[in-house]
Amino acid sequence: MTLFETITELHAGAASLSYPKDIEKVPSPLAGTAFFPGGNGLYLCNKNADHSIKYMIVGQDYDNEDNYQKIKDTENQCEVAGNNVTWRNLLKIIDEAGIARQECFFTNALMGLRSGSTKNTGPSILFKSENKTDLNQHVAFFRKQIELIKPKAIIAMGGQLPRFIGNCYPEDPQLNKLSGIRSFKMLDNLLGKQSFQLPTVNGFIPIVFITHTSLYFANVGNRMKYESNGSSNGINYEREKLKQLSDSMMS
Repeated sequence: MTLFETITELHAGAASLSYPKDIEKVPSPLAGTAFFPGGNGLYLCNKNADHSIKYMIVGQDYDNEDNYQKIKDTENQCEVAGNNVTWRNLLKIIDEAGIARQECFFTNALMGLRSGSTKNTGPSILFKSENKTDLNQHVAFFRKQIELIKPKAIIAMGGQLPRFIGNCYPEDPQLNKLSGIRSFKMLDNLLGKQSFQLPTVNGFIPIVFITHTSLYFANVGNRMKYESNGSSNGINYEREKLKQLSDSMMS
């Protein structure tokens, strides 16, 4: 199965999930560069059938209906073409780390669009207790994404991802420690003692948690400020982790 056939299968899977009120299915993927499921998740939509993915870069969820439609109405239907702060900051930091854009699959943990012009930041309503049945489908689908895309590493963006990933792998005693994480402070205290890897049928793959790039430079300074080693504070810490990850993929 080619990469594009795999992504087509994932789009069908995302459309079959259940969604609570105020979360809508993506009508059809954008033609240009865009995070999955809003688009195909590939940088400049590289259609090379032999193209392989090394990195899965994961956000929480894909924007709201109004912002999706604005991009849909543009000529190239490309998020990168506009002044998109998430992409601008993300491409800057992965370029600095030596991570090739076309070796990345840009995706989300949760599928669907927030309805209308609903606020597109903060925890998704899928995390509310009354939506647990729906959330469980998205948890299973996240594991399916990893199974089909077969990334060599995962970069998880934002404060909601540690808890989500912990809940995805309750059978793993290390990852399960993440299920109680509610802030980067809690995460960083935990990361001071260990790192995390995701179990797959092909072995374990490393995961790096970074500040969501939509408000990257406003928030990244809070990373690791609780640690005594000042050189690892904030952006330096994340740069080091991403560079280490990139170097490990080349060895």
